[in-house]
Amino acid sequence: MDLVTRITRALDERRLEPGEFERAACALLQPVYPGLSAVEGGHDFGRDGDVYFPLPASGAEARGRLMVTTGDPVANMRRGLQRLKAENQRVDLVVMACSGPVDARTRATLERLCDEHGVVAPHIYARTWLVNRLATEPTWRERLTGVRGHLGSLLDSPLNRVGDDGLGAAEMFGRDAERAHAQELVDAAKDFVVVGQPGVGKTRLVQELQRVVKFLEAAEPGQVLDDLLMARPAAVVVDDAHVRLSDIDLLRRARRQEGLSFSIVATTWPDRLQEVVSRLPAATELSVPPIERGAMDALLQSVGVTGHQARASILMQARGRPGWALALCDLLLKGDGYQVATGRALVANVERFLLAATTSEAAVDVLACIAALGHADAEDIQQLASLVGMAPADISGLLYRLAHNGLLDQAPSGWSLQPVLRGPLVARWFFTSPARRTLSTLDAAFPGRPGGLAEAVLLAAHTGSEEAQRLADAWADMVIQSGNTTRAVFNRLELYATLNEHAGHRATQAAVAALQDDPHFGPAHSLASTVVRRWALPEAVRVLLDAAIGDTRPRHQTPDHPLRVLKEAATRLDPDGARDVTARERILDTVLDWLTRDRTPERWLVTTETVAGVLSPELEGTWPSLSNVDAIVFGHGVASPATLRQLIILWSRVPAPLDLARSDTGRGCPPEAIRPLIDLAGEWVRLGRGSSAAGVTLHPEQVAAGIDGGRVILQSLQAWTQTHPGLALRADRFLKHSGSGDLPGFDADVDLVAFVGSHRPPSVEPDDLRRHLEELAAETRALATRLACLGPADGVARFAYLTAEARHAGHEWAGSNVAGLMAPQLAGPVEWYLRARDADLPHLMQSALAESLSKAASDLPADVLQTELAQPQRRPIVIASVLSNSTLNDTVVSVVDGLQADDARLLSYGHFRDTNKDILYRLLTHPVPEIAAATALQFDPVDGRWMSIPDTWRTAWRNAFLNLRADQGENNGWHINSMLKGLITHDQDLAAEWYERRLSEFAEARYLLPLRPCGCEKYLASLTAPLRARLIRQYLALDQPRIGHSLLTQLLGNDATLAEDLLNEGVLFTKHLLQAIAGGEDAVDQLGPLLLRRGVTADLIADAALPMSEAARGDDIQRADAALAYYKSLGERVPALIRVAEIGIAAEQKRLLTAENRQQQARLRGEYS
Repeated sequence: MDLVTRITRALDERRLEPGEFERAACALLQPVYPGLSAVEGGHDFGRDGDVYFPLPASGAEARGRLMVTTGDPVANMRRGLQRLKAENQRVDLVVMACSGPVDARTRATLERLCDEHGVVAPHIYARTWLVNRLATEPTWRERLTGVRGHLGSLLDSPLNRVGDDGLGAAEMFGRDAERAHAQELVDAAKDFVVVGQPGVGKTRLVQELQRVVKFLEAAEPGQVLDDLLMARPAAVVVDDAHVRLSDIDLLRRARRQEGLSFSIVATTWPDRLQEVVSRLPAATELSVPPIERGAMDALLQSVGVTGHQARASILMQARGRPGWALALCDLLLKGDGYQVATGRALVANVERFLLAATTSEAAVDVLACIAALGHADAEDIQQLASLVGMAPADISGLLYRLAHNGLLDQAPSGWSLQPVLRGPLVARWFFTSPARRTLSTLDAAFPGRPGGLAEAVLLAAHTGSEEAQRLADAWADMVIQSGNTTRAVFNRLELYATLNEHAGHRATQAAVAALQDDPHFGPAHSLASTVVRRWALPEAVRVLLDAAIGDTRPRHQTPDHPLRVLKEAATRLDPDGARDVTARERILDTVLDWLTRDRTPERWLVTTETVAGVLSPELEGTWPSLSNVDAIVFGHGVASPATLRQLIILWSRVPAPLDLARSDTGRGCPPEAIRPLIDLAGEWVRLGRGSSAAGVTLHPEQVAAGIDGGRVILQSLQAWTQTHPGLALRADRFLKHSGSGDLPGFDADVDLVAFVGSHRPPSVEPDDLRRHLEELAAETRALATRLACLGPADGVARFAYLTAEARHAGHEWAGSNVAGLMAPQLAGPVEWYLRARDADLPHLMQSALAESLSKAASDLPADVLQTELAQPQRRPIVIASVLSNSTLNDTVVSVVDGLQADDARLLSYGHFRDTNKDILYRLLTHPVPEIAAATALQFDPVDGRWMSIPDTWRTAWRNAFLNLRADQGENNGWHINSMLKGLITHDQDLAAEWYERRLSEFAEARYLLPLRPCGCEKYLASLTAPLRARLIRQYLALDQPRIGHSLLTQLLGNDATLAEDLLNEGVLFTKHLLQAIAGGEDAVDQLGPLLLRRGVTADLIADAALPMSEAARGDDIQRADAALAYYKSLGERVPALIRVAEIGIAAEQKRLLTAENRQQQARLRGEYS
């Protein structure tokens, strides 16, 4: 048994005499604190020693107090601090020495006790320190433990890990490759340096190695040699080798002198690597990067941390460092999650590392100042140097080292601290008592950064610092009183609003005041949304309700839509399963109160949609996957049975305002506002059927609650559905499939059913389906006949009624089929049209107008026609009626001849299916080029798949086609490209002429833009060489700056012969060929050798070719991989370009490494990569 093990066992088994341990602690700590003076006797006032020293931040003399215990350190410190306070004794620092182990939770508790008494974080010396000191202090070792002997120099585990408590024995994840590599090096007796950021698990990795691996501790050289000869290890580890360089020299001398064959393994930090490598020059560098989030997440779950929020917090803070993650897990599992959630525990880890790495609190001071500022560039470092009393070069060196070690984020613009560290570090440094530094010193040194310091205060307040919270409240008061409504201020107010409910109230006051001046001020709405999501405060809910009036944006496409925010706040599915109805109740009460203040139709629409969202039985939410930052988790579920019962009770608050409104003449609920409540009932009825939109398996109690909820809601709405057939039809649709006989029934209007059509047939059997469609068609024809027989006045009124009820049923565009069937039966179509126009019935208007125009002599008055064409809303209806007409009369001719360029977008293929040939030809030869071109697009010049071109029309079609541009109509790019593809095979001259027309349009332009439609340029390469030569001459004559790739890529890329001919003629120069190869791989293959023969160097060719990888698809890594594959095969395909390939490979490998590093850092931060 080695000495360390014997000391540890003795301390476990032997009760130390408290007085003796106090004297030992004072003696053992004397080298650390030269000003330490023991206090013995009965008047120690709660301490066992005094420490006299100046505090670095102030320079004034301060008083530390030593507390020593063999028992509970928390109880000892609590009693000591209380006694010192009672005796009015000054305490600036507590030094705690204890014989037992101190885990992360106990350490955090001791730090919190000091914080409560206004004392800086304590210096704690526990079992690990005691074992280490007793191993090298024989006198006190024998007096305290009775253990004699000398410390061996080779241990099975590192000395500074002995006695550590927590989760150090957790399974190792994500290190298979590094472990295998390290084992290979040990088996081959090769030296290697394990390099990685603090906390990534370098020492743990080495402990996992097989065979005899020993850790070297400080000892006399002769003893080290004896132990090496006795143990004959396969590898000897020098942990933290950057501070033990002489130990590396010792092992190398011993190995050479005695002919030993062990591996020397050194662990170090990235910024100290060169120092270690200089002492171990033949060593292999084994990099241990932070582990990926998937492996980190598996590690957290393996030690019992399973909650989503807890894992997310630890992953964000640890950033791929399993050592730090396990320390945070230890605290969390022992009930001190607050220290983890606020970042305080992480800051304690970081501060201990900084003091070990720099031996100076000035490093922490610099880091805390950068945390408060948020960002520091080169000029800031100059200011910072004078503030902290360090040379600028020293600060820059410190920052580079900290960035190498993963504590700072470095960008070309400067330095910034990891976001999760900012708040807790600012709180610890600036808002403890006594403060290490005051913010006023930073404010004076950086007068132009008040906003950044305000943000620092807010971040510190979120860690629980009472002083920071007080300053945050004062800042908010100042902002509210000043009426400052800049976006930057509101961004910080939004952060302030998440502090607590009180802060949410105050921030919302500022939002309300800002919206009085500018009702569309986006940051105020964003702040209100944040408050609703976090606290569901009534005043914030009212802000969103007001904003929702008139907001017709699609909910599913608009994450910030006020009604979507309200619904998500009420029905959000928590990944950890936490659910209650508090938010639902607050929002419901607020919206009902908001409605009673002013029952306008617009408010009714907002109210009922909000109520339907709040009382929905289904839950949904999205959150980022913790193991894969490129993935989003879409969560769906159903409220628990208890919550469902609570929601049914909450519904009882809704009917009263509805009934009140119905009795309030002119202020009642519009029927369209009832539709969301009908849909809400449908959700509950579906639940009662045992199914849900979420697709989850339901508990019988959830199904029972669904039945009850659906019945209660439908009974409340029955009066509305009896008077509005559209609502009844909407409800009847889901009731047909409910399978429950105790739900209220509704009688559907047969005319309305025929008007909108049926959702689904009774079955999908072919015979049943055919019979159903035949019956539906017969009902629709019968309805069309009945409506036409009513005459213009009654028929339009009935059509308008059915259209309105169809909208209530959810069919916004119903009626087109019925209107089409009515057209031939209309008597007096002009009167039908005019009455339909007054009722705003587009389907009936178009049918009536088309019927009027179909006569040889239309009876539509010319002044009416001109009036309709002058109305932007009705002009498309008139044009569509003309295009679908089969008769060419004077009225039709006047409309066609009067078409303007803007009407080209209205000409689509669907309109031309039944167009009279004379009308079609008139359009094809229209004097407005845009109209003729849009018509030309409807023909297929190759095989007539759309409409074939009569032979006598070919010339007219050709002239119209040449004027065809992608910007003349909507979505016609695909058609143009299809035409060009066909013309390349059947009529290259016409295709080339079309390209010439497009190029000529750039003659007066300031820039050469890419050809449109997108993708049309790819067909250039298929033209014959003479045609391409003609286009090249035209293209080069355009001497404007170019945006995008050169068309020479397609015109020259696969034809080195043409390129050489044009070079010889003086049309082209080598600079043009270099432009051409930037756009494609084939161009490099074909033109590269020609360029070399013309004296262009491989470097210039490679430089010109490299941008082509930027245009490839995929992310940076995929593009670099594809480019690497191309260059690796280039030298084999074209031996003359081997040098070009080598240059390309080197450049792409560098780009790939940069992209991989950037992606890894993004993944560690939990960002989409």
